[in-house]
Amino acid sequence: MAYQDAVAEAASALTRGEDANWQLARLTWENTISIPGANSQTGRVSMRQWCADVETTSKRRFSMKSGETYKGMWKASLPRIAGEAELPSWTEAYDEYDGRGSFADRFADAKARQGVTSASVEVRQDLAAKLMADPEVADAVMDQPQARRAVYDSLQRQEHRAEVKHQTMRAADPVGQRLDREAALIDLEKTLRRFADDARTLTAAIGTLPERSDGAIAPHLFLRQSYVAAEDALGSVRTLLETGVSDLDNFLDGVLKGAS
Repeated sequence: MAYQDAVAEAASALTRGEDANWQLARLTWENTISIPGANSQTGRVSMRQWCADVETTSKRRFSMKSGETYKGMWKASLPRIAGEAELPSWTEAYDEYDGRGSFADRFADAKARQGVTSASVEVRQDLAAKLMADPEVADAVMDQPQARRAVYDSLQRQEHRAEVKHQTMRAADPVGQRLDREAALIDLEKTLRRFADDARTLTAAIGTLPERSDGAIAPHLFLRQSYVAAEDALGSVRTLLETGVSDLDNFLDGVLKGAS
């Protein structure tokens, strides 16, 4: 067979296939009931009967699902038909109707998903960074609880690593340690002064404690527990002032001396 003859035959086969599919879609639309009980639908049959009759006559399977698809595709093409526009290829129309997009789009999606699972860590990191730079993608990701939790966990890990690195650098830097101690001393002085002022102001505002009752047991108990905790903290400050070192340093020094 000459090449041109082969091309002509292939084109004819393609045309028949396209025309046949669109013809079947049109006939299914025109001969099946769309609105049960409507008078204007006289002469039409149910989709079940139509598909069964077509199967029997053609001796080929034509399920109700196929019938609904053909009918739906013709209905979706009615605006194009009314405008006397050319119908698209059957394959393109089917992909669009089925919600799967074009073959090229589906291939690109499949390739992207495969890349996510098989690509190197570096490639996936670069891909994730580019995707999260898209506000629409970033918002959609953050709307998912599992993904949002993963992002928060990552931020916490980064903060922890940064803190550990900072502490390690400070521990190896005598000047940094001295600055940290001086800053802590200033913060402690401010905390004690604020505590003293607040305690005096709040005590004066309370005036007299309410009598103990079922409703006042908890406030009494919580206040006493907080007072014991504050008194213990002030004891640590007293130790620091009297000895020049903290309770922790005293404890460690005692342990070390005992071990020797």
